[in-house]
Amino acid sequence: MAGDSDGEKDGPSVRAVVGVDARSGTSSSNPRAGCKLGRSHARRLPVKPNTRELRALGQRDPHLAAALSKLPRFPGFPDRENARQRSHYVSLASAIIYQQLHGKAAATIYARVCALTPGSAFPKPADLLTLSERELRTAGLSRNKLVALRDLAERIEGGRLELARISRRSDDEIIERLTEVRGIGTWSAQMFLMFRLGRLDVMPAGDLGVREGLRLLDGLGERPAPEQAMARAEVWRPLRSVGAWAMWQLVDARRAQAATAVRDSRAGHPPTRADSRTVRTGPGPACADDGSVRARTDWVRTRTRPSPTSDGPTRAGRRSARTRVVAAARQGR
Repeated sequence: MAGDSDGEKDGPSVRAVVGVDARSGTSSSNPRAGCKLGRSHARRLPVKPNTRELRALGQRDPHLAAALSKLPRFPGFPDRENARQRSHYVSLASAIIYQQLHGKAAATIYARVCALTPGSAFPKPADLLTLSERELRTAGLSRNKLVALRDLAERIEGGRLELARISRRSDDEIIERLTEVRGIGTWSAQMFLMFRLGRLDVMPAGDLGVREGLRLLDGLGERPAPEQAMARAEVWRPLRSVGAWAMWQLVDARRAQAATAVRDSRAGHPPTRADSRTVRTGPGPACADDGSVRARTDWVRTRTRPSPTSDGPTRAGRRSARTRVVAAARQGR
């Protein structure tokens, strides 16, 4: 596969960037449906399973059912309140820009690129291809991201990547076509499926957050390998996206608990019972019941949503890892 900067990352970044489309794709009755950039239709969102399907999921995996019962209700993909009216093209371009960057830094670069052409919108493929390398580099794009954005634009302009009808294809076909674009790997394609197209049976087994959530859910000593995570999630079919969402929530809740412990420690007093409430997720460890919902609405998982994955932890991810270690050490005293 041709994606070159996509892998595993655990920190603020890419998922807050992609508004979402519905599983059924674009509507032929919409005059804009033929647009080669692909348009979203927020009126069809969010996509989510019904009560019967969720009950069946819980019966297949009692540990997951216990976790879901303590988490906020599954919001569907995406959260209607945060859904953006943007094209598939802009969603993919945004994902490339946000890779391995803190959300604020990526947003600044994105805005600078938008400012290179008239209007406030992101440059269309044809317009992007007219911009010089110097202009794009001055906006803050790395050379790799510049090349990736141009590759995306060239494929769309040349007809090699048809986004208007991409939602009619199977998950595997979409992943295959998207990963032919430089800078888009399997993880980014999976996030596009989940948070842009609303596909409910996607399992991003290489995602660090999903694997850490499985560790918490099952009380494991270490994160399962991607192959083990994929096998573990078989019982979640055909709602593996819901299971992945739940794993992200468990990790977010544990982080919130650790952050509270650190704040209390710095304030010079131990956590109160209210601060240390926990949610039992099964036979393994528990996670904090802080009610936090990182609505991974826009595909890019920022830490107001799940963060994207990439080849290594971001600086923010490393800081959060150190925070968890310090918190755990202080709690063990």
